[in-house]
Formats: sequence, structure tokens, C-alpha cells
Amino acid sequence: MSPAHWSAHLHPVPGPDLCCLVPDPVAQGLWHRVVKAIDKANGTIDTIGWVTVSGEETRAQLREAADLIERAGAILERTSVREKPLSDEMYQLAPREIDSY
Repeated sequence: MSPAHWSAHLHPVPGPDLCCLVPDPVAQGLWHRVVKAIDKANGTIDTIGWVTVSGEETRAQLREAADLIERAGAILERTSVREKPLSDEMYQLAPREIDSY
């Protein structure tokens, strides 16, 4: 992880903890937006009967949805690979701050 990446997220604070999170409200809002979109997609797919799906239009829409979800999954995987080491390190350094979010 590059020092520039770390410095964008961390700053020293007085007290028992060595550092704390510097919240990024825009990124946190986008994280919530992604979660809501995933929840909506999960809820919607549950209303489509697997046994009864048929037809060219349905196949095309399901194919398009699968392609989009696979692309979104790949994007989220790249984000996770970049963010997970920071999250793990922050939890070790300041578990009180992490647990409070």
C-alpha cells in the first residue's frame, strides 16, 4: 500500500489510540448506495419464478442483468483488494473506532 493512500485515510490524534479513520462521506454514501442496489436486485430476483422464466425477452433481460452484475462484482473485488488491507490494519490499530461505525 502506498504511503499516499495511507496518508489520505489516517492522521495522528492525541490519546490512547495511534490513529483514527478520516471519514470520506462521499465514499461512505456510495457504499450505502451499492448496498441498497444489491438488496433491491436480490429482492427482485426472488420475485421472478425460476421454474416459469421463458421467452426471448426474458432471456435477453436476464443475460443483460447477469453481465452487469458480473461487471459490478469485478469492480467491487478490485475495491475490496485495495481497501481490505487498510481496514485490517485500522482494526488492529484502533478497534474502538472501527467497531463504532
